[in-house]
Amino acid sequence: MPEPKQITLADIAAIFTATGPEFHYFHGKLFSFIPPESDKFAAFISGLQLRRSAFPNSHPATMLIGKLGGLVPIGSKQVMAVEGGQLRILAQVASLKLPDCDYLAIISPVEKNEAGTTYKLGFESINFLRSLVSPAFGKLPFYTWVADFDFDANGTIAIPGEVIRMPLHGDLFKIPDIDLANEVTTRLAAQQADYRQRLQRACNFLDMAMDQKD
Repeated sequence: MPEPKQITLADIAAIFTATGPEFHYFHGKLFSFIPPESDKFAAFISGLQLRRSAFPNSHPATMLIGKLGGLVPIGSKQVMAVEGGQLRILAQVASLKLPDCDYLAIISPVEKNEAGTTYKLGFESINFLRSLVSPAFGKLPFYTWVADFDFDANGTIAIPGEVIRMPLHGDLFKIPDIDLANEVTTRLAAQQADYRQRLQRACNFLDMAMDQKD
């Protein structure tokens, strides 16, 4: 296994900047790191030659393994609410206190300007890198998503909030007819077992367990 070494987010930013001077803001995704053969995985990642031209739109990404829990000291949870007839998005920021263990991070540049932050190219490259490594070691190295984080060229961390899905026109579709709702429940109650069986869509795990036992 390669010898561990200390590296800062500013060092990672400098590597990307050397690849493309337009890169000055970055996004990382932190995952649990639980491959059965962690030494082989670390050696594989260290020996992997990641050419920028191999990524979608030649937009690079990289991987890190190590004690990365301290990278994300706080977390932000978004809450949507209505106050005074106005939709508001509230954020609750709290200490994350991640356990002191090995994590895997995948990092890629993203575009940040006065209008906001655009993650499209970065997300594409992060997903590409995950797909590239998965055939060699499966999905276990990134089995659980832990946190997202942003940082700039100086290594200063920013914690983006959760993605909020704004209400769409289809969400406003409504039929506030209590008589119709009562008729629907009456018809549902009248359905016989054989009819329900024919229209079953999801797996019935209880029946499956009984069949296997038999």
